[in-house]
Amino acid sequence: MKKYSLVVLSVLFIVNPFLFSNPDTDITLPVIKSESRGIPEQIFSKSPVTKFKQFARLYPKDIEGIQEIEFSSQPTDPVLSSEYKLVTTIKGIYHPIIRKIWINNYLGDIEAIVHEIGHHVWYAKLTQEHQAQWVQWFADKNLHFSITASKRVTDMFAEHYMAFRLHRDYKKQFPVQFRFFTDLLKK
Repeated sequence: MKKYSLVVLSVLFIVNPFLFSNPDTDITLPVIKSESRGIPEQIFSKSPVTKFKQFARLYPKDIEGIQEIEFSSQPTDPVLSSEYKLVTTIKGIYHPIIRKIWINNYLGDIEAIVHEIGHHVWYAKLTQEHQAQWVQWFADKNLHFSITASKRVTDMFAEHYMAFRLHRDYKKQFPVQFRFFTDLLKK
């Protein structure tokens, strides 16, 4: 019965995301589910949840359309759980159809959060022409600056998006891709 009520809650927010708006910033946040693992609130407030909220305030357009973000030791959504069972050391998962992000409370950090938001940007904001450009760039091994970036073009994009948003030296190291993101994500 409890699982059923969680599903109903998720559907409620999918239908009307404005029920979960943040009055301090006038941005709409996705549903945020979190397990605190019994950690005192003062310590937990410095968690990935807080970091996500800070990021969302800085870049509200990047998170538009994300329906839910879950911070827990394992995903509760059956679709995300099936992916989690394949690789249990994973930091996060984004599912493009249901537009949900899951972040591992134990392994996830701000880079993992922003990487998963990068997957959302790929599926929700890029045109086919933009995606084709990244497929061409994927062939250039010099753009694979991490093991994750060398796996799939969507992971390469998400890693570059994360570096664009979080690392100051990205502009110098990848000027063409920096210009791509700057043009794509204009406010």
